[in-house]
Parts: sequence; C-alpha cells; structure tokens
Amino acid sequence: MIQNLNHKLKVILTLPFLCIATALCVLSGVLTSCSTTPSGVIPPEKMSQLLADIFTGESVVDNNSRAFKDDSVKTALLVSIYKRHGVDAATVDSSFMWYGKHMDLYTEVYDRTIEILEDRLNKATLAADNLGTGPSVALEGDSVDVWPSIRYLRLTPDMPSEIVPFSLSSDRHWERGDTYTLSFKLNGDEFNPTSVTIAAEYYDGTTDYTRSSLRGEGWKSITLVLDSTRAASNVFGVISHPMGDDASKVTLIDSISLYRTRWIPGTSSSKRASQSSVKLR
Repeated sequence: MIQNLNHKLKVILTLPFLCIATALCVLSGVLTSCSTTPSGVIPPEKMSQLLADIFTGESVVDNNSRAFKDDSVKTALLVSIYKRHGVDAATVDSSFMWYGKHMDLYTEVYDRTIEILEDRLNKATLAADNLGTGPSVALEGDSVDVWPSIRYLRLTPDMPSEIVPFSLSSDRHWERGDTYTLSFKLNGDEFNPTSVTIAAEYYDGTTDYTRSSLRGEGWKSITLVLDSTRAASNVFGVISHPMGDDASKVTLIDSISLYRTRWIPGTSSSKRASQSSVKLR
C-alpha cells in the first residue's frame, strides 16, 4: 500500500512547488487519544504526523534531485522536520525501536500515516485545480513568461523545508543565448535574506549559474543569460528563505514570473560576465 502511496505522492509532486506550496503546509486534524507509550517514546498520533512529513520530504527529494544533490541539504530537510515536531534524531530512533517491539501499535501508526498522506494529497490536488499550474513551458515568442507553477507561496516556520526548487526542460522554442529573468514580490520579512539561484545545464555537462542574496521587502529579480554558442538542456533553480523559530511568522512570495527573452548583442554578453560556470560531468 505504501508503494502506491509513494507513487501518488510523486505524481502530485511533479507539479513544481506544489510539494512546498501545498502538500507540505497542509495540516491534518490532530486526534485526541490517550497515550500508551512510555516516556521518551513519541505518542502514536504524533508519530503518524512525523512519519507523514518524513515520507513527504523523501518524495520532495526524489522529485527535486537537482536541489538536493548535497547530502547536507537532505540532512537539513530531515532536521527541519524533526524540529517542527519538537523531537531529535535520538528520540526518533528510540521510538522506532519501541514500536518495532509493539507491532500492533506500529500497524495503527502506519495506517494513520497513510490516512494523513491521502488527505494531504486530496487537498493538494484540489488546490492545484483551483490555482492552476501556470502556463506551459512550451511557449513561443521573443518575450514570454515560462514560469511552470503556481505564482503565490506562503512560507511558515512549520514547513518541513525552506527550499523551493523549480526546473524547466528544453523544448523546440528554446534558443541559444536566451535570457531568463526570475522576479517575485516578497512580503512579511524585511530582515532575513532570500537566497536565489538560477542555473542552466548544457548538453556538454557544463552548468552556468548565478546566485544572489536579496534583502528587504518588495520586488526582487535575478537574471541568467545562456551561452550563445551552446545548447542548454534545462534551466533550474532554488528560492530559499530562512523562517526562524517564530511560529507566527508568515512570509509571502507573490507574483512569481520567469521571463524568457532572446539574445541581445552587447547587453547579453555583459550580463554573462558576472555569472559562474562549473563542469559537473
């Protein structure tokens, strides 16, 4: 059953950002029940909620491998999930050992976890239907918004991840030297910096990228210019905003766009001078 659930999670999470914008921030109702676990062991309902977030986090990693290439980023995601539930790795490990010796309760926890995930998937699907997934990336034109997902994100400290990845694959409308400008409006946090990275991978294994740390509220943007002599296979990136420990803190990223424009002699060359390049394979 869990294999089927993981498959459904991956289907939902192939909608970029949906995993972050909806599936990870939808909270299920907490059941009230008497705890049958000893001190130091996570109670059944809390354990189910924790497992649901862990499974969802694993699906986020599986479907956004570019944003989670580094093991430290994967570890940070897991730690943030633990932090959200007020536990640490040692408590989780000891709880797994205890439940492993009490399979009747473990089965109940697992069944409840599946219910939680099914409920989140249903709500995420409904949210996607209501909000839409943005325009198709296969758009023609010299200046066109190719952003592939929802244009509004609500970030809170209880989200399992502060990292929002995105990715586009090349299509027949891509040209060498295209310029991609990621823009958005930030509200709710004028102190913590928003880290934005946008990159392009070429068929020869080279990756161009640019990174910026943006502070303050208001409109933000970052631009990547592709090499005019090579063909890119995909454009991808990450928006990351630290939320801190204040549970009441809410940050809104609104009006997200990713405009693709064509190569402009002189201007595009000067913009490429500030970018970095690395050979990954």
